[in-house]
Amino acid sequence: MTTADDGTMVLLDQRGRLSLQRSPTAPRPGGIASLLEDEPGVREHLVEEAVQRGRVTALACASELLISGDPEGAVQVLKWNSGGAKRTSMALHEGAVTDVAVVELAEGGALVYSGSQDGRVRLWATDREPLATAVAERDCAVTALSASLTGAGVALAIGWVDGLVEYSVTGAETSVRHFRPGPAVRALSVLPSGVVLIGTDESLICVEPS
Repeated sequence: MTTADDGTMVLLDQRGRLSLQRSPTAPRPGGIASLLEDEPGVREHLVEEAVQRGRVTALACASELLISGDPEGAVQVLKWNSGGAKRTSMALHEGAVTDVAVVELAEGGALVYSGSQDGRVRLWATDREPLATAVAERDCAVTALSASLTGAGVALAIGWVDGLVEYSVTGAETSVRHFRPGPAVRALSVLPSGVVLIGTDESLICVEPS
């Protein structure tokens, strides 16, 4: 599941199917805008375009972007503009993409991170070519990714199937930090404050890197 700024949730099931659901707590338009609510919006168009490209294994969204990964190791960026959805795809991995994360930059553009069964995490700025080498790599599948723009830089958290969590901040002087909360990491969320939420099959853990 990934949630857009407007409260729309894009859901990905185990079969790779996508669906949209609006949060019941999200603000609803009023007046004339409410009469137009049933018309397809940006998110609907992007999801429809993503579905046409085949099975999806990972998903993230930001503003007018929808990022997806597939079983063959490709990462796809769909960007909406007045002319429709623009698609850019890169083959970045040698195994299925297991998670993707996106960070929108204040100066424009976005950073896309992708993790895979091949144990690599790749970085791709959408306005240029992907980095030639992985930003992280282990002999272990990546199970979860999250990235967020913090006051210190872009914070990235990586979860691995053996339970290790790796945390780093772009431009920070401190080295990469590691946590091992226990079983395999299933979900991660890095908050703008730098706090990391770690989800496993057994628990939800909150870590505040010092």
